[in-house]
Amino acid sequence: MLHQAIIKLYKHLLTIHVLVFIFYFVWIILLVGYFYSLLPFADNMQNVEELENIKKSGILPYFFITVFFGPIFETLVFQAFVIYVTQSLFLKIGVKSLICPVLCSALVFALDHSYNISYMALGFVVGLIFASSYVIVKQRKESAVIVVIIIHTIVNLVPFSLYFLL
Repeated sequence: MLHQAIIKLYKHLLTIHVLVFIFYFVWIILLVGYFYSLLPFADNMQNVEELENIKKSGILPYFFITVFFGPIFETLVFQAFVIYVTQSLFLKIGVKSLICPVLCSALVFALDHSYNISYMALGFVVGLIFASSYVIVKQRKESAVIVVIIIHTIVNLVPFSLYFLL
């Protein structure tokens, strides 16, 4: 039953308009982040002092790093590069599944977001979503790098805007 639902969802994601695809994945990641923030062990206030210092010193450089350069770098390294390398290695030993490359991508993404253990867990889940969207967009024969950068940029823009602009 679950397997059939996953296949149906996958087929749906292959056929929808790219803007709807982006919308879906942005909302999924934002919902994951929201539910994470509700958990009792989520350390949501760990960087308050650092964020207040950023507000005082100017948010423009932080904006470009967080909302622009970060998603580009992370997509190129944690999705495109890691998935390409791990997929190539697994193909050499006869494994065609994309599960291992997606898991490796998510793991590397989580390790880069290792502020604390709970945030790493969130990073792993979000990394799974980014890597899955990357793989699906490649299957759609569209630019996976561009689509994931757009998703990641929007996902980073939302909390940035909420914190710094409100």
